[in-house]
Amino acid sequence: MTALIKRMQTPRIEIRKLFDLVRDDVMAATDRRQQPFSYGSVPGSEDFYFVGASQNAAK
Repeated sequence: MTALIKRMQTPRIEIRKLFDLVRDDVMAATDRRQQPFSYGSVPGSEDFYFVGASQNAAK
């Protein structure tokens, strides 16, 4: 869960890219023994960010 929480706080990472980065973080942390699987259907018509650029500027 640490990799997900860390990446969710990073500004301007689109959710599909975020899950790819989390997978890479987990694989690196476990010497490639664990490979998280990303499953779901995120609509492709709009990008989704947990933290956008304007939210980051307010911090």
